[in-house]
Amino acid sequence: MLGVKRLTSSYCNSARAVRANSTIAGTLYYRISYHDVNKLALICPHENVKWTYGEFWGHVQRVAGGLRKMGYQPGAVIATDLQNTVSNLLLQMAVAHNGMFVMTLKNAEELGSISAQIPVQGAVMTSSTSFLSKASFPMASLEASAFSQISGKPTEGATDRDATLAYYSSTKATGNREVYLYGAGTAGTLDLTTDDQVCIAASLNHPFGIGGVISAIARHSTIHLPDLNKLDLQDSTILITDKHKLTAVREAAKDGSKIRAGVVKVGSGYDLLLEKERLGDAELWTLGTGEGEIFRPLFDSCVDKYYSFK
Repeated sequence: MLGVKRLTSSYCNSARAVRANSTIAGTLYYRISYHDVNKLALICPHENVKWTYGEFWGHVQRVAGGLRKMGYQPGAVIATDLQNTVSNLLLQMAVAHNGMFVMTLKNAEELGSISAQIPVQGAVMTSSTSFLSKASFPMASLEASAFSQISGKPTEGATDRDATLAYYSSTKATGNREVYLYGAGTAGTLDLTTDDQVCIAASLNHPFGIGGVISAIARHSTIHLPDLNKLDLQDSTILITDKHKLTAVREAAKDGSKIRAGVVKVGSGYDLLLEKERLGDAELWTLGTGEGEIFRPLFDSCVDKYYSFK
């Protein structure tokens, strides 16, 4: 961990103001620059991860440097079948920092159809049995276990907040700005504070889920990545989840929970923020995320609160 602290310190002392809230990696960097680096940032109990903001940023920098050391350049597309893991979170943060893109995929059919339009340079896969292991890419690919260990000297990060971040099982590009607005909007709507713990019981391979992560970072809160196959809310006070996960969430909360608020993604065909779900004493907002729907209601609700916190 000494290496992480040294890496964090050396990088944070350079050009602080330039990175503020640019890419999603820049949002994390802002917290490192102007807030408590020793504040708990991320817990993932089933992966035995418990990182402070300083440690989290150090790992992002280590992985970003490792990808550059492997030869990946800005603009490179890296495919992955990772789900809600720390490695997936690190990958998305690292590619954002490097000005690269991630392409999340569920199966070989998606790989074939999407990569025919968007060339892929390499992959980070769950294991040697992944469908990605059978594909041929110009650059070396990594299994998750090897990816988690890569390391290299970080370079100065990308700063274009409008740049593409990901292709989430689609040829449609999702930008850093869109994910940031999900995060900032959620933070404002739910009145997140630095004392909150935000449970991400939604896919990280969608702007809603990764936006939930950014909502926690935007308010210097703690991110909780639970095991989605055996959900445990732990001490979480905020819930970010999908409609189809509510049964599991309610089962996890049946003996009581600390959840005070949250947002439930209910899919297309719903009005934004009008219907509600209940979890014990907590009232949860519902959010439709169909094609063409926008996130303006959440964003508008948070502008004054978020920018005063900044």
